[in-house]
Amino acid sequence: MCGICGFTGAVEADLPILKAMCDVMAHRGPDGEGQYTDDGIALGHRRLSLIDLEGGNQPMVRATGDHASAVTSPALMPDGAPCASPEAAAAKGDYAIVFNGEIYNYRDLRAELEAEGWEFQTSSDTEVLLTGYLAWGEGVLDRLRGMFAFAIWNRASRELFCARDFFGIKPLYYTVQQGAAGPQLIFASEIKCILEHPAYERALNEDALEQYLCFQFSALDETFFKGIFKLPPAHCMTVRADGSLEMRRYWRPEYTFDEGRSREDTVEAIDAAMRESVRYHNVADVEVGSFLSSGIDSSYMAACLAKENPAIKTFTVGFAEYEGERDEITWARELADELHIANSSKHIGEEEYWASLPRVQWHMDEPSADPSAVALYFVDQIAAEQVKAVLSGEGADEFFGGYRIYQTP
Repeated sequence: MCGICGFTGAVEADLPILKAMCDVMAHRGPDGEGQYTDDGIALGHRRLSLIDLEGGNQPMVRATGDHASAVTSPALMPDGAPCASPEAAAAKGDYAIVFNGEIYNYRDLRAELEAEGWEFQTSSDTEVLLTGYLAWGEGVLDRLRGMFAFAIWNRASRELFCARDFFGIKPLYYTVQQGAAGPQLIFASEIKCILEHPAYERALNEDALEQYLCFQFSALDETFFKGIFKLPPAHCMTVRADGSLEMRRYWRPEYTFDEGRSREDTVEAIDAAMRESVRYHNVADVEVGSFLSSGIDSSYMAACLAKENPAIKTFTVGFAEYEGERDEITWARELADELHIANSSKHIGEEEYWASLPRVQWHMDEPSADPSAVALYFVDQIAAEQVKAVLSGEGADEFFGGYRIYQTP
């Protein structure tokens, strides 16, 4: 995962603020850092490199809207330090993008854009996303397959366009505060980045507390921090030069039921969709692993990935009180042996479980009563020792009624 942040109404002197916002989310992107500032905008990025390891640095700038215009990352230095050279200052470009996520069909989109005459300077999905926006405008959202949160600055119109993926996999938080020259939008991948900006004063949103006590999380667009909102899934927004904000929903799921389709055909359709999805998710310039909790969802996913890449590595955690008994780790090892794939595991001890809670909460930004976040924290740790990216089956219980709590509604 990467991290993005930024704010409108910026001046060159705001670079230290942008740097502080980037620094607080350094854990999201250990491979690189970049900042872009221009009159009216500041954009920051922390990079975890998965595609085009050398050429996909951000913020990425396109010099003009022409099909053959150059693409650069003027604010990025090899050591991650901000660049304020005259050459960088002159390379502001017409469009600049910061992007967190992955566009799984970027190769298909690139071929389509090249057929229209657009040229590319890198092999990154970031450049495809930016070029797609120049070619198709907001219509690019209808063509994307992936998980994303991004912001694109139009220097000529002084407008900022932001969007979040269909299911809200990638986060995008924002607040509007009164700046010296009028309303100022501040956005980031994590709430703690926004807290680094001096324009925001911390305050508890008591409405979120009510939601939390009812549902064990806050279902509001507004977060636990008063005035800080989440851009909803499948939404985009445009921030105008006058500070006004326009938001719209660009996609809705559609449900069509074919009463005549047999159970066998349904099973085959689900299997085909699952295998296609895993194949697209395996597109990266680094090794992709998989979580393996021993449940049906992650087991199925790991089995699909093993067909794409027999050398995959899987990762499992359990709890020390069950060590030596039948638990998730023993089930996961049996499946890994059956599939002839590697599996690394860890039993979480009671003391380290409780000791991890403050750090887990710091990463989550907002309270959630789901203790699985702690298990995910530990399985992430052991996975990060060997791979940069993992597949994680999410949503299967909700889709297929894995627990009675999901069957009832």
